[in-house]
Amino acid sequence: MSPYEFSTPMEVVTYQDNHSSNLTDTGDCWRALHASIPRSYDSPSLISTSTCSETDSSSIRSLSCAKDFVDNSHSSPPTTSPCSNSVPTSSQVPTCGPKKTLYPLQTVDRLTAPYQNLPCAGNPVHIYTWSLPKPPILASLAGLDPQCFTNTDRGFGLLFSQPIAANEYVCRLPLYLTRGMARARVRHVKSVILSEEMLEVIIAAHRVIAELLTNIADLSHVGQMGTKQRLDALSHANSEGRPRPCAQNVRDRFSDLHFDPVKSRTLCLVTFFCSSTNDIDLEAARTLLKWNKGRINWNFQEKAVPGRLIQPNHGIIPAYPVWLSQVPMAYWPGVLVRPCHLPSNDPGLFAVSGASSKTGLDPVPPNLAEKVCAAVNSEPSSNSENAVPIPVNPVFSYVDYFAIRHPAIFCLLDRIDHNLPLVGCHRLTRHQNAAQVTAGMRKNNSIEPADDKEFSYLADGCILHPLSAWLWFQMSIIPMIVYQMTRALSALQLFTVLSHELGYSCPPPSQSTQSPSSVDPTVLLPDRLDSPKCMLSDLQRSTAADVTAEENFEDEYLLTDEASRRVEPSKHVPNPADLLESLTLLGARDAVNLERLELLGDSVLQLISTLTVYSGSHEDADEGQLTAKRVALVSNSNLRNIAVRLGWQNYCTGQVYSPPDHFMFPCYDLSSSVPHRDSDTRLFVRLTDKSLADMVEAIVGCFLQHLGLPAAFRLLTYLGISPYANPSSQGKEVGAWDQLLSETQQNNRHSHSTLFRPLEFRPTFYLPDRNCPAGSISRLPNGTEKDDLIERQSLRLVGLQNILGYQFKDISLLIRALTHQSSPQTSLFGSYQRLEFLGDAVLGYVITIYLYEKHVEFDPGQLTESRSNIVSNNSLACAIVEHQLHPYITHNQPAFDTAVDFIQFILDTTTSLSDQLELLNQEVLKGLRAKILADVFEAIVGAIFVDTQGSLSTVSQLIHRLLDSRIDDYLLRNPMNPLKSMHILHPRLKYTEGQVEEAEAGKKYKLCATVSGGQVFTYGATRNEARLALARHLQVPLRTIDQNQC
Repeated sequence: MSPYEFSTPMEVVTYQDNHSSNLTDTGDCWRALHASIPRSYDSPSLISTSTCSETDSSSIRSLSCAKDFVDNSHSSPPTTSPCSNSVPTSSQVPTCGPKKTLYPLQTVDRLTAPYQNLPCAGNPVHIYTWSLPKPPILASLAGLDPQCFTNTDRGFGLLFSQPIAANEYVCRLPLYLTRGMARARVRHVKSVILSEEMLEVIIAAHRVIAELLTNIADLSHVGQMGTKQRLDALSHANSEGRPRPCAQNVRDRFSDLHFDPVKSRTLCLVTFFCSSTNDIDLEAARTLLKWNKGRINWNFQEKAVPGRLIQPNHGIIPAYPVWLSQVPMAYWPGVLVRPCHLPSNDPGLFAVSGASSKTGLDPVPPNLAEKVCAAVNSEPSSNSENAVPIPVNPVFSYVDYFAIRHPAIFCLLDRIDHNLPLVGCHRLTRHQNAAQVTAGMRKNNSIEPADDKEFSYLADGCILHPLSAWLWFQMSIIPMIVYQMTRALSALQLFTVLSHELGYSCPPPSQSTQSPSSVDPTVLLPDRLDSPKCMLSDLQRSTAADVTAEENFEDEYLLTDEASRRVEPSKHVPNPADLLESLTLLGARDAVNLERLELLGDSVLQLISTLTVYSGSHEDADEGQLTAKRVALVSNSNLRNIAVRLGWQNYCTGQVYSPPDHFMFPCYDLSSSVPHRDSDTRLFVRLTDKSLADMVEAIVGCFLQHLGLPAAFRLLTYLGISPYANPSSQGKEVGAWDQLLSETQQNNRHSHSTLFRPLEFRPTFYLPDRNCPAGSISRLPNGTEKDDLIERQSLRLVGLQNILGYQFKDISLLIRALTHQSSPQTSLFGSYQRLEFLGDAVLGYVITIYLYEKHVEFDPGQLTESRSNIVSNNSLACAIVEHQLHPYITHNQPAFDTAVDFIQFILDTTTSLSDQLELLNQEVLKGLRAKILADVFEAIVGAIFVDTQGSLSTVSQLIHRLLDSRIDDYLLRNPMNPLKSMHILHPRLKYTEGQVEEAEAGKKYKLCATVSGGQVFTYGATRNEARLALARHLQVPLRTIDQNQC
């Protein structure tokens, strides 16, 4: 056999599949080496290396002799890989939960047919590519030596028949790599006209790239038995009734796809692009086609590879298959190899940094040699009569070591050149998690050399991948580029649609959502560097590597980013980058999510829907009837129906993106023969109704945050929750809460700071209480008695108005707000139920806005818990008694006085406002009725809101006058409900309601709980009292008070 004639890689793999995982003849292998390998060491002394670490004796196995310090990347190969071709996968799970619905994955009009077409010869074609950080920085982020990336002026581009955006700079998107985050900038490069021959080459190369990327872990790319060959072998074995040659299930993902540009989610061609010439790299495409032709024609049964030297051309290997020793050593840096001895379930590829200073004849460290010797002596063959004596202090070369440890290398001994240098290389990951914000998060992450990750292998034992390490890296991030670009353009599409729908003077959406307009903003996708701190935990915030990578980016892009941030929002719609936050669910594991905006949107949705119901209902409607009407507007089912009707589910990002499960190469669609195609995760996403409802609320919150309440109101009108008047009726009706929409709120520190933007026309509804001041008082016997009664009440309520700091224009509103339905006065004034219904929504809105703007560091959980404490019935009841508002309430409830007495007692007992709330929480659980007090507080808020014609600033001043001290104390000390504390301390606690027995007479409720393996029974006059007793039994910290003094 000639020096350049090699055994077929297929032969190696066959042997390795049978024996590499069950090596039982290590001693015989060593003895064969001992007798046949020439010993020509330059020096008998053993040298140490800077790239090795001491081997743990616990890793020594009799099957593989020892764990190699230069080969530890595959010592424990994964049994399964998310990127491997094994089955089953989540993309073929046919069922979904009962509360989830299948929706098509995100598609964007500007990326699909009919707007896009397959590029044609003779017509303009638009080239888009992406810029990345400088190659040395990028290599460090990928955990590689900078020498692993060569010819970095070459990469990939996307060819579209139509422009996808008006701006040259389309979007900025994050890539979360192995050791940090890199930002990619997608940009339009140029427009070109292709000839028939050029287009034919590009399409043919596109198909090859599609297979390389879709089956990125296929071993046939490196001359070994790949997925297709394994499937053929399995089929042939099954047909002959023979045992399966491979126990691992395999799957050819590319066979699931078929070339169908019209039905694909992304209609473009992927091609090679050269940044130095700023043009398509047709020579690289032709070289790849030459490699692919060699792969197609290669017969895996051949015994040798033609002996010749091979040189990469434009970063691509032109022949198939090729061993690294066939490539001149000057071209080693930057090539991509696979050591032939790796097990088939480890699809690892390694980027070569260059030739090592050691050759195959150099000795391994003595400690490793001794462990290899110990492993050889432990074999049964060592006790045979013909065993060759093993020296006491053995000396093993690197060739010895690899040949003893790996049968695949042992089979190649007759052609291995012992004088060749070892090859230094680094494992290159596929970055399948590059869309997850948690990827690349490690302690003390920094940009530093990756020498500690370097491995050394025999050049004669490494097979080449056709692409260079740089091109392969660029190809591996294409799924992330397409996914994030789709998200950016999806947000831009929603921005365009809403601009048309809410702008009143734009062309129809059917014409403008596809064609880019001249005002398309550059979409800067949020990432770890610019995401609000409240979105990310301490473990997910930006690292030093993230900052360094961005600081070393080209200045022109950094300046463009700053200019994009300064773009003023649309008159009617927030910027697409802001909309992205409201379109991203928590489950997507992105840098932002909709949780905070959902809380904000829920508050304004409750406010506007409450006003809609309040103004459109009869005055005699009670709280239950009003609530039922509001629920019909704001329920999850209604919001979900609105989202589906408008097609908003298409914009929702609701899952963690995984290329093996979700990516389809551009111009390809899923074949109709694929099992469970109608639920395949490459076509569909599972979303709950609540997820879509939360998204609608978050979009409303986004409008409120960036454009103010009038814009949010306009959006709700578009959604059909709050109808506008006919524009022709403008001036005929005077809205009773025009001030709510028209007052400038920037001077009020407790309200939203966005200036008002005028509406085109007024709302239809009005507040009957204010437009009809007499209200229910008109039912009085005669006008004289009515006037006398109002005058007497006005005198009685002077002190209350002084406490409130507000003088009512219509005192009947305040009278009604203080009248409980048990009072005989309801026949004259009505009860507070309607005003309470209104005030509850206004109070929730004001407090939510305050917390959202003042405490930007609060995560959604903190916001929800803080608001819950502040607006709770018990907190409002304490405020009523604290400010001495309760004497003005008219009622006929004995329990009212009991509640007032107890609250006054705890106010006198402790000055801690949080302690007061916790004590009242416990007492209410025992049966104390304090809700009337809270209802009156909300009714007073509603009355002032009506009396001021919807002035949020006036209402906000009242709320903060009465609650500011409590707000500050609650935020500082975070008072806890005892039942909530119980479930936090005992998250697995479960209890059921038991049957009260005769011997337990006097106890109405009984709870049965399992605690520490035993049964615990607690009792109470109410369910909550029984639960409180359980909390006390579990020693949950509770506030105590001596009620004998009460």
